[in-house]
Amino acid sequence: MSQNQTDQVGAAFVQLRDEIQIVADDIGRERVGGTMPAGSARAEQLDLQADGVASVLAAVKALQAIWNRLFGEQRSADVEAVPEPAVGDIYFYENWVAKGHTAVIHKGGCSFCNYGQGRYRKTSTRNGAWSSAYLTVAEAKQAAEAKGAVVSTCAVCVRIAE
Repeated sequence: MSQNQTDQVGAAFVQLRDEIQIVADDIGRERVGGTMPAGSARAEQLDLQADGVASVLAAVKALQAIWNRLFGEQRSADVEAVPEPAVGDIYFYENWVAKGHTAVIHKGGCSFCNYGQGRYRKTSTRNGAWSSAYLTVAEAKQAAEAKGAVVSTCAVCVRIAE
């Protein structure tokens, strides 16, 4: 495979991932910003869409990670490497500035989490920090509470009874 072909495939992964991310963000904004009651038909539809998009995004990221391992040395500098999901796939973002000391639990593939690297993968630790991976939401919640945070779950990727 030529360098140009390798770069084209790598760029296609980035474009696909970014397009899926836009859809995920749109669904999240409508779900969080909407005034629909929980359990309504539209809320359930958005929940299903969010789950589907998160699954597709995770699959694309996994394929991109494999591609990067196989052709990492050949890819162009603008193709961003995607981290391998950890054994656990649940993270929390602990924020000790906004609204007091809070923590929000996410699935690794969530657009806001990106496997503990944050939305832009260059999160400052001035206001908060991402946790390491946990196997379950309960474990992540327990760890966040042990740090003194008021814990909630992401409205986009984790919908559980509190």
